[in-house]
Amino acid sequence: MLNLDLSKEMTGGHIVHGRVGDNNSHIEKVSVINGDGTPFNLTGIAISFMGNTHEYQTKVIDSDGVKIVDAAKGLFQYTFPSMAFGVAGPYERAYFQFTNKDGVITSTGDFEVIVLDNTDITSNEAETIITEYNKLVAELQKLQKENISELKQQQDDYFLELAQAFSGIQSDVIILEDKLKTYETNVTKTATDAQTAISKTASDASNTISDTLADALDTISKALEEFQEGNFYTKPESDERFAKKTDLTKENVQLGNVDNYATATQTDAEQGLAGNKFITPMGVKQHVSSRIASQTEAEAGTATEKLMTPLRTKQHLDKRIATQAEAEAGTSETAIMTPKATKQAIEKIAANTSVARKSYTGVSTIESSERGKFNSDGAILSFKRTGNLVLFNAKLNHAGGMKWVTNIMATGIPNGYRASKEFYETQFAIPLNIVPPKQTGTVIQWSRYTIDDDNIFIYSDNVGNHFITGQWLTIDPFPEEDIV
Repeated sequence: MLNLDLSKEMTGGHIVHGRVGDNNSHIEKVSVINGDGTPFNLTGIAISFMGNTHEYQTKVIDSDGVKIVDAAKGLFQYTFPSMAFGVAGPYERAYFQFTNKDGVITSTGDFEVIVLDNTDITSNEAETIITEYNKLVAELQKLQKENISELKQQQDDYFLELAQAFSGIQSDVIILEDKLKTYETNVTKTATDAQTAISKTASDASNTISDTLADALDTISKALEEFQEGNFYTKPESDERFAKKTDLTKENVQLGNVDNYATATQTDAEQGLAGNKFITPMGVKQHVSSRIASQTEAEAGTATEKLMTPLRTKQHLDKRIATQAEAEAGTSETAIMTPKATKQAIEKIAANTSVARKSYTGVSTIESSERGKFNSDGAILSFKRTGNLVLFNAKLNHAGGMKWVTNIMATGIPNGYRASKEFYETQFAIPLNIVPPKQTGTVIQWSRYTIDDDNIFIYSDNVGNHFITGQWLTIDPFPEEDIV
């Protein structure tokens, strides 16, 4: 079992061993405690394994393999993915990171992971694995498909309702037209029949002039009676039975059931705000197209109402990748480091082979309230920088008694020799070696360089000369004035 604590100190000597090609078969039980020794409660905590494989060839950031065993007791188990064992050799860094619901992040100290090589030439090649990024890409693609499908369904439903409404109106108009045609036909036929009858009567009367006047009058009277018996409507009856053209309004023919909206323009479609416009299929396409993020918006990553296509997602990630200058400077907090950029940063550090030295004699550098704890004769503190590596050596003559020194450099570590937090982001101190004078009995002493306070602490219960050594990495500007 891995026993880890949040004070970044190892509480057990357990080493994780794996072999290249192991596939989700290596499970480690992990116990996490707070700095005071109490269990670290994992309730509501997101856990991720963070690691750099041998020689920083790949990076592993994985949360899929985590399974909570007992949250209150700080117990969980972790299954290493196959790509975690993709590079033979010891890990450069391995630890667990914890994120609560408020976004607060803490982590354990580093633990050892050793990957053994194998003889299987068919094993998968090593690659960086970032499971949280893969989840985000999948969720974005799913959301995009759902939005496009919902927009298409809304469009189809609208056009179906519109077609049904127009179909009903068209039927009513056809019925009305048929009634008008029937009316015109009846009036025309009745008038024609009457005229024919009158003409025929007059012609017959003219041809039979020898007939008596009484017979002619009887015939005309009969024709007039037939005319009067025709199927005619009076004007009031016609006005009552049939509508005038001025009466054919949209309300009378039921066009009032359809909103009299104009067709949306491209601007209306893209804005998506008008509630009184009809939209065409082209307008729907224009609206969706306007919602897709531009390359500038994708790279900025600040828009909250834009859709990300696979191309735009790639452009956003490409924009975040560190340039060679950013990798070598090591100051950006937002750029993403690729294996190539990591290699460039390391090569930049290794290329600087200049040597500088800063030395102090006596006890004048020690804070005045602490100087009495040391003899000044033979005291020396030395900082030597080669490239970006700082070597520290000190000789101090301890005056005696149980001592605790808070600051042996009154002004802090000199500029150009300070440890860089970028290299020790998971540590709060660098352990230093201390060699006491020869003495019988129990010997208690230790020394460390506290990065945040920029101080060197020493603890010893021995008297006499003490020799302190240590080394660390820095990205301080090179102290040209100290070059030897």
